Amino acid sequence: MAEDDVTPGYRDIPEEDRKKANVFFDHGKKMSDTGSFEYAIDMYLSGLKIDPENVEAHNALREISLKRKVSGGKPLGMMQAREYKTNTSDDKQNLLNAEKLLAYDPGNTDRMVTILQSAHRAGFFDTVLWIGQILMKANAEGKKPDFNKFMILKDIYKAIDRYTEAVEACHRAIQIKPHDMELATEAKNLAALQTMSKGNYLSGKSFRDSIKDMEGQKKLLDGDKDIRTADSLMRAAMDAEEEYNADPNEPGKLTKLVEALV
Repeated sequence: MAEDDVTPGYRDIPEEDRKKANVFFDHGKKMSDTGSFEYAIDMYLSGLKIDPENVEAHNALREISLKRKVSGGKPLGMMQAREYKTNTSDDKQNLLNAEKLLAYDPGNTDRMVTILQSAHRAGFFDTVLWIGQILMKANAEGKKPDFNKFMILKDIYKAIDRYTEAVEACHRAIQIKPHDMELATEAKNLAALQTMSKGNYLSGKSFRDSIKDMEGQKKLLDGDKDIRTADSLMRAAMDAEEEYNADPNEPGKLTKLVEALV
C-alpha cells in the first residue's frame, strides 16, 4: 500500500512519544481513582501534549470530567478560562486548551467544535473522529440542534475521507433545513463517495491502525523483494556453474562463477 493512500495532512505520533505519554496517563488514572479529578485532568492533558492522538486517554479524560461534574464540579470562572486561549496560531495548543475547558464544562458543544477544528488543522485525525461522534450526539440531542455544527462536522469528515460520518452529519443538517436543495444534492454526492470508498483500508479503522497496516504490508513487500533478489542471485550462480562445467578451460567462465558465488 502506497504512502499516499493515507489521507493527506495526517500526523502519526512516534512510538517513543506514545510511551512517554503513558507515564502521565498512568499517573492521571491513579489520581482519578483517589478522587483528585482536577489533578488527574492536568496529568492527562500533560500526556496528550506528547501524544494528542491517544483516543483512550481522551476517553478517560472525558470520563473524569463527567465524574467531576456529577460530584459538583463547576466550569472554570471567566478570568481562569481566559488563560486558555483557543485562537492562537498553535493548533495543538488550541486543542489542549479547548479540551481543558471542556473537561470543566463537559456539555459545552462550542468547546467540542474548537477541539474538532483544531485537531483537523493539526493533523490529529483520530482525535477528530473521537470528538466528532461526541459532538454529533450532543448536538442532535440538544434542545435546539445547531445547523452550523452539523455543517462543520460534514465538511471536516469529508476533508478526511470519512464519508459515512459526513453523510450522517449532512442528513442531520437536512432535518433542520429540509427544503435546502443544494444540501440535498450534496447528500447524494456524499452517498456516492461513501459507496465508492467502501472496502477502503480506512473503513472501520483508526488512522493509527491504518498506519500499522501499511507498515505491515510494507514489511511483507520488502521481504518478498528480498526473496526475489536471493532467487535471482542463486539462478545467476547456477547458470555460471553450468557454463563453467561446459567449458572449464575458459578463464572467463571461472571468473564469472566466482563473482556469482560471492
